[in-house]
Amino acid sequence: MKRVLFSLIILLLVVQYAFSQEISQKKEIAIFQLENAAGRVPKEVLSSVYSVIQETVFSMGRFEIAGYSQTIDSSSVEEFIDKIREYKEVDAEIPEEVLMGQAAFTEADFKRLVSSFIIIIPRLTFFELEKSEGVYTCTVEASITVYNVEDDKIEGQFKISGQEMDESRADAVNTAVSYLGPQLEYELRKVFVLRSTIIDVDGGEIYLEFGKNMGIMPGDEFALLDVGVSAIGKERVNEGGLLLIKEVQDDYSVAIPLYVSHSPVVGDQIKEVPRTGIEFMPYFTYVYAPANAKRDEDVASLGMRFTATRGFFATRPTLGIEAPLRLGSLITMIFDYLPIQMYIGAEVNNIYLGRLQISPTVVVGLGGLLPLDDKVREKEGMLVYTHLGGKAFVSLSYLITRDIKIAIEPGFTMWFGMADEVLGDLIDFTRTYYGPSFSFSVVFK
Repeated sequence: MKRVLFSLIILLLVVQYAFSQEISQKKEIAIFQLENAAGRVPKEVLSSVYSVIQETVFSMGRFEIAGYSQTIDSSSVEEFIDKIREYKEVDAEIPEEVLMGQAAFTEADFKRLVSSFIIIIPRLTFFELEKSEGVYTCTVEASITVYNVEDDKIEGQFKISGQEMDESRADAVNTAVSYLGPQLEYELRKVFVLRSTIIDVDGGEIYLEFGKNMGIMPGDEFALLDVGVSAIGKERVNEGGLLLIKEVQDDYSVAIPLYVSHSPVVGDQIKEVPRTGIEFMPYFTYVYAPANAKRDEDVASLGMRFTATRGFFATRPTLGIEAPLRLGSLITMIFDYLPIQMYIGAEVNNIYLGRLQISPTVVVGLGGLLPLDDKVREKEGMLVYTHLGGKAFVSLSYLITRDIKIAIEPGFTMWFGMADEVLGDLIDFTRTYYGPSFSFSVVFK
């Protein structure tokens, strides 16, 4: 009898666990027309902002989208939500037109909204376009409210913004508006986190349910979940590992484990770890002058590098900026100039050995003096060029937490001073320098 009772308890826990598995499904989402709370804004700008919002939500793949021509001003959002609550609670009769905000909702519109899962209410809060010395500066800010009709709660409220400078008015506006898209996608991914399951394991590759059909991309990360039941029957969910997406097909994805607390098996649950899609790494680097160098001068630099991760796996683009630390650099700063070097390149390959990541990298760029004074910068340009060069190195990074890596980067650096022959003996920041280099960085995912 005890064995039968024990077996029934185990069966009950297994059934409870199976039914507790949460798999994300596409959500029906309604997007209201953009409300303009930023004063006088050209119609084409309003149209462009709204298009970016629609296109971003659509491209995420995890929503069924319905658009509405109505807008809701900020003072009416709570009233509007109260009307939905009232209608759902008492099945109230809706008049022929329900006036909310700046436009009328018909009974059909209102009933359709009530049957939806999610409502997105966008609002343009700030727009500015200035011209100075032939350069346009455009700033755009918007706020987004995400309301869950089914659960009767506000899922999220956040702000997104973009700013761009360009000699072309249209390019300044269009680029500033385009910056809203990636921010909106990141915020929505934080609100609607995907949950899926492992459907197959083949050696070191793990196959996950969902792919392009739910907006998953190479470089995305998922937490492996340890799901169990406590002694009192409550579900316990802990993160037991981190998986990196290497390949995405229409309805499934292939991942590799960065670290796991147990061997993944079919049926294990996973949860998306939303990232911005950019790793940023402050670093210190030191270049050792070789014995045959014209001048025996080592050069240290402080820098910041940014690497695109979302949409990439083996090869990833990277760019950065660094400031050489020399005596002449301190002197130039007195006269409102900052010596910098900017570069762009790629991690030509990425090899993952658990938490260890090996990334051979090559970058090229330009160096010069950055005017700190706005008027001088407008007159002389963004950079007075002094150097041409680049570096090649191998980044050896180790994942110490889910979100942070530390890295060392041995390599070789070469920056050719364009005015070295003329000014090199007088001013050190114009000199050529090269040699073996070593960097240390902290990487924030």
